[in-house]
Amino acid sequence: MNPVAQAEALLTDMLKAGPLAASEAFKAAAAAGLGERTVQRASQALGVAKAKNGHGGWTWRLPTPEEPRQQVEPPDRAAIIAKRLRELERRQGQVAPIYAGDPRLRRWAAAGIADPELREAYDRAVFALRGGGPVTVGFLEGFVAEIIGETT
Repeated sequence: MNPVAQAEALLTDMLKAGPLAASEAFKAAAAAGLGERTVQRASQALGVAKAKNGHGGWTWRLPTPEEPRQQVEPPDRAAIIAKRLRELERRQGQVAPIYAGDPRLRRWAAAGIADPELREAYDRAVFALRGGGPVTVGFLEGFVAEIIGETT
């Protein structure tokens, strides 16, 4: 079971009993080895209703069948990857043409590459170039394939 599915199951079990402070959901998720962002994604997938409580926190509850389910557009993973790569390039003082519409970035997003894996592939590419220019998506592609292959 992937982490988001685990978080969905955990939230469903916790919220069946009624509304719960979001902080409690995050604590339980952390105890289960799940990150806050994963819990947020799971709450969006479940359509969890969220409301500010009077104490500066949030209360979460499962939606009722009568409530229209709030659909949240999932983030464009390829755009997130492109933005992250451009950020890494700027830190190196380089500029490479990196676009979210690049089919290679779309493939990486579909494969579920995470930020630490992307960073590892990028660092390997920078090392291979020995600081001799920008890291293009084409050059990075082989390093990403290695990393994805190592983690699957």
